[in-house]
Amino acid sequence: MIQLERLTEEDCWRLFNRVAFLGKEKTDEENFTEIGRKIAAKCDGLPLAAKTLGSHMYFKTTKKEWEDVLESELWDLEDTNMKLFSPLLLSYYDLPSVVKRCFSYCAVFPKDALIDRDDLIQQWMSQGYFNSKKNMEKEAAGLGCFNSLVMRSFFQDFEEEMERNILQCKMHDVVHNFAQFLTKNEYYSIREMENVNQIHGGDIRHLTMATSSTTSAEVPISILKGRSLHTLVVSGIDAIGHDQFLHMKYLRTLNLTGCNTELPEIIGELVHLRYLNLSNNRRLKELPTSVGKLWNLQTLRLVHCLNIEKLPGTVGQLINLRHLYASYSYNLMQWPKEIGRLSCLQTLNGFQCFGDDDAKNDHETNLGALRNLNNLHQLYIRGLGDAANHVDEAKQAQLHGKKGLLHLALYFSNRTSTMEIHEKVLQELNPHPNIQNLTIKQYEGLVFPSWMISLNNLRRLSLAFCSCEVLPPLGKLPCLESLKMIDMSNVAKVGPEFLGIEEVDHDNYLESSNVVSFPNLKELEFHFFDEWKEWVGTNPERWKFQNPTVIIMPRLQILNISYCDNFETLPNFLARVPLQNLSVRICPKLKMRRRKEWAKVCHIPNIAVDDLRIVVDRIREGSTS
Repeated sequence: MIQLERLTEEDCWRLFNRVAFLGKEKTDEENFTEIGRKIAAKCDGLPLAAKTLGSHMYFKTTKKEWEDVLESELWDLEDTNMKLFSPLLLSYYDLPSVVKRCFSYCAVFPKDALIDRDDLIQQWMSQGYFNSKKNMEKEAAGLGCFNSLVMRSFFQDFEEEMERNILQCKMHDVVHNFAQFLTKNEYYSIREMENVNQIHGGDIRHLTMATSSTTSAEVPISILKGRSLHTLVVSGIDAIGHDQFLHMKYLRTLNLTGCNTELPEIIGELVHLRYLNLSNNRRLKELPTSVGKLWNLQTLRLVHCLNIEKLPGTVGQLINLRHLYASYSYNLMQWPKEIGRLSCLQTLNGFQCFGDDDAKNDHETNLGALRNLNNLHQLYIRGLGDAANHVDEAKQAQLHGKKGLLHLALYFSNRTSTMEIHEKVLQELNPHPNIQNLTIKQYEGLVFPSWMISLNNLRRLSLAFCSCEVLPPLGKLPCLESLKMIDMSNVAKVGPEFLGIEEVDHDNYLESSNVVSFPNLKELEFHFFDEWKEWVGTNPERWKFQNPTVIIMPRLQILNISYCDNFETLPNFLARVPLQNLSVRICPKLKMRRRKEWAKVCHIPNIAVDDLRIVVDRIREGSTS
């Protein structure tokens, strides 16, 4: 039994009202207030009901539509559980059929599960929900369905990037129960293995087995043989009988996350399989060559498989593969050259470059194999710069020609490399200007390539464990919203060059012109800058007699500084930045100078030092509470 807290009638109306009229004209709210209060009263004080109904009414624009909701027969249901589902049913029945199917599928997730948006969309794709969308990418259709469910309040507890780009979410327990109610004849969940024999095959389409009390699992053959079974999710089990795979021929989705089992050759017989997740498998060392027979496979996830060492060359036969994830599988060093045949690939996450000493045979590949993968949207590469041949290989990868590439992560190796090789490799890995997210780690070059400040669409940049002594002029990036820098231990000073405005040609500026540095930056983070002492903005003398007005970080909302032992000086320009949140942790010298330095940030409403909130009115006295 789920215990639900209740709101007062007025608070329930306020919540309903806030959601139903979000961003609408005041006249709309006034026209529907009377009938809206009557609808809100039917929520019985339940916050979820008020939010769900408010989301539902947001899409209703006529009085007739509002009256239809108020007079719906669903309010007359007598069963207690059904009455609880009434607001959800109203919203559910209003959804397009494809969105209904997408929501119902969510019953396969455990209660309170953290749901990855892209993973969910890929599972929807594996069920064939978007095959009729001929003029639209399946991923785009899936994202549209996901956003529709978000707008209807079927998801909650979001983990977001900037600009409300949702990465992960959860379902309220009541919503989860509702999804299982809708699929009660198609979905079955096993929590204890002794209940496995209670399942009767028939029309079961989705089966979940999750238990920590056993080391092996056997699904009744009668269920596996059923043509209706399209989804099998197994977790927390160490062994699955190889003969079980023989009877899974009609599966579309096979999720074995956390199952420490090897794959048998018979896996190649699952020709309808479109989604295969083998993540968090400690026993898996390699994939059988028969995986090349899975021609319909769209998604292959091998995340955190610590003992997998190589992929078979038959992977190149997966002509419909769109997403391949292998992050945190650090021993996966041998990638076949056939990977270059996967022309449909949109995600390649965890691709490993090999060094001169690692090339054991001509079946292994390097960066040049990426040349023809022109549909890539997300690319994460490990082991860069570990050999001199990486410079030429990086050039052959032709990243600059991949217009659809939006997310790029470049992880360098410091095993045998030199500063010069790192600089040359990074120079050749110049991405297309459409790139939006860029991560660079363990780069040992002293300077960054010139192309970095030409990425006019870049929104998020992360630099970590890099050896440069001077930060690049990132203030030139017009769309940059988030900048995170970690363990840049050689940087002693962040100066005007960081702002990217020192090279302005003043003769070409009109008297009324402004110079803007970091025009769209909203979030800025510095962590583990061991040598960093000083942060200064513009050079006052240089600009004293110049016409342009210098504007720095006019949209910055969040500034986080942590573990910078020698840092002691904040820039004066922070006094003119509209910061809302400032966090300083383990910066002892800055803390000692708080009376002088923190006068520059006294306008910030939310300040925390070493996790203690600062009372702004007392900053000048250096008090904390």
